[in-house]
Amino acid sequence: MVLRVVPSVIHPTMQAAIDDSSSGDSIKILAGTFDGFEVDVENLKIFGCGIGRTIIAGAPAQGSNNGVVVDAD
Repeated sequence: MVLRVVPSVIHPTMQAAIDDSSSGDSIKILAGTFDGFEVDVENLKIFGCGIGRTIIAGAPAQGSNNGVVVDAD
């Protein structure tokens, strides 16, 4: 299990962190406004810094009109 932090040098976007993740990993989204993303990793934990601090309001997930697309459990 790995904890990834977004944004960071290695993972500047949520999608970059998701693409590098495996089942059971976690992603912490720091404070800021972020683009949408597609979750296709099973058992991935995603958490932010709180209401009004971590906001998903940028461009929608690639290939979608939605902010967050979940294609996994």
